[in-house]
Amino acid sequence: MNIEDDVLETVKAMAARDRKPLGEVVSGMLRRAIEPSTSAPRKMRNGIPLFPVSAQARVVTPEAVKELLDDDVEELLKPR
Repeated sequence: MNIEDDVLETVKAMAARDRKPLGEVVSGMLRRAIEPSTSAPRKMRNGIPLFPVSAQARVVTPEAVKELLDDDVEELLKPR
């Protein structure tokens, strides 16, 4: 196996830093590189990444936002 010098030096430094054998460091790096990704690729809409949403999540409507804001304002205006 031929490993480019800059890569070999970096892996040697990592092995020395972690006090691990060179082969163990290289094997770990290769395992991480070939394992399938645990996270699904992010879905995009109109160029904007979408966040995963629970199946039980409610739809956020302008009315729901207004209701929450009104509740917050009422809470802030209560005498203490």
